[in-house]
Amino acid sequence: MLKCHQMAKSGRETGKTHNVFLSWSGERSLYVAKFFHSWLQTVVQRAKPWLSDKDIEKGTVGVDEIKKALVGMKVGVFFLTPENRESSWMSYEAGNLANEVDDKSRICTYFLGGLEIPHVKGPLGIFQRTKPEKDDTRKLVHTINRAIGDDVVPDSSVDAIFEKMWPDLEAHLHQMPKAEEIPKLPSTDEMLSELLELARASANRGKQSEWLDQLTAENRDFLPKFFGLLKGINFDQVLSPTAPPPPAPREPLAVFCVKLTGDPEVKRIQGTVAALTALGQIVVLIGNEAVAKFESVENWWRETPESPAPKVITGTVR
Repeated sequence: MLKCHQMAKSGRETGKTHNVFLSWSGERSLYVAKFFHSWLQTVVQRAKPWLSDKDIEKGTVGVDEIKKALVGMKVGVFFLTPENRESSWMSYEAGNLANEVDDKSRICTYFLGGLEIPHVKGPLGIFQRTKPEKDDTRKLVHTINRAIGDDVVPDSSVDAIFEKMWPDLEAHLHQMPKAEEIPKLPSTDEMLSELLELARASANRGKQSEWLDQLTAENRDFLPKFFGLLKGINFDQVLSPTAPPPPAPREPLAVFCVKLTGDPEVKRIQGTVAALTALGQIVVLIGNEAVAKFESVENWWRETPESPAPKVITGTVR
């Protein structure tokens, strides 16, 4: 998955100096967005956030003002909670911001209330999330600093202010009110079922998922065990009342190379198999034990003497 999805840049001027669009829906989302509005301007003084609750004047048409604000924005931050994760209005705003893209602008989601990646569907689910934690929030601040213009504040200066201001934001996050009624989030079983359905749909759509149609009998046996690993369930014991068969002989180790987006270093991991999940993660296993998992993968391949050069591959590789 990309660190933050590329976002719109427009040559049209709005007559305002805003460069960071803050999107919210619901009481708890607004609670964090309002504090972040002022907090961000202290940490990155060049940041000029726009928030509908603060920046729409009384007597104006809200929808028209939001449309104007979306034009030319450099960064969008979407504050997601369990109760607004399927908000059609926030999806509309994200879609408008993403219509025109360049290599500097960004759209980021800020996950609140225990949200995880599989919980968010639709347009908002494709953007890189930020967890409400210190290190991840620091990365978001640096992303904003780089995206809002060429006069970038040195990282060391941003870090110095961030260290002083983070406790204030952290305390505010901890005091976020509880939802009156928190929607039921998908269970592990439901998420795994959906992943399988998405995998099947992808297999029917294009060449990138043709590996699903070409799985050997051995690989088909591997998939249930792989998802069982994710759930912490031993499928052999669940599906068979008899004693499980003896383990298969250990396959020889191979070296899998992973190139992450924005990281010049290539990761080299030993394993017997590597797999691409429906969430775009690369998982390297030895037998049935996962030894490494990567997100934001730009390229990955199995290292062999015959194929020393990097080559993008999809699916499961042994």
